This record gives sequence, structure tokens and C-alpha cells, in this order.
Amino acid sequence: NILSFILEQPGKYKRTIFLETENFKLSSMMYSGENTLVIESKIHNGSRILLNRVELIQLQNLEWCIFETIIRKLTIMQPIILNQFEIFTEYLDRELNKMESPATT
Repeated sequence: NILSFILEQPGKYKRTIFLETENFKLSSMMYSGENTLVIESKIHNGSRILLNRVELIQLQNLEWCIFETIIRKLTIMQPIILNQFEIFTEYLDRELNKMESPATT
């Protein structure tokens, strides 16, 4: 687990590669006395991002917020919108039936 590795107390320098593809490499390293996560581009030479513990926790909190927002939209808003859509289609159906029925006098 990447987050648990970053949260460990910094020890001696040890570089761990978590994931490597043809486009990027995800690894850890020691920087300014703390473990950091390194996202390094293999396409753009020298392009990398270092994330420390605080930044990773902020990213995790952001992920939770996004997840909670999606769940809330699916569990609360989606049924409301579907219900409104059903009411609207029933209304249209009634109005179309009125237009198609011959007028009675």
C-alpha cells in the first residue's frame, strides 16, 4: 500500500518502485527527511512530481469528497430526477391522448 509506506517513519534511503509503465514511473524516495511519492514521466525527460505525507492525505481527502458526492448524487438526486421525468412523461402522454381523441360535443 503506497499510503502506508509514505506514512512510515523515514529510515535509510530506499527507493521502491510501485508501478512502472512505458509512460510513467511511480516510486518512493527520501526527500527533505521524509518519505515522498514520486510520479515521474518517461515521455518528458526530467518531469516529475514529489508528494509528501500531507499532500497525499489531502489527495485522499479529496478522493473521499468526490466519492461521497457521487454516492449522494446516485442515492438522493437520481431517484428524484427519475421521478420528475416519470411525472413529465405521464403528463405528455395525457396531453397527446387529449389531442388524438375526437372532441365530444
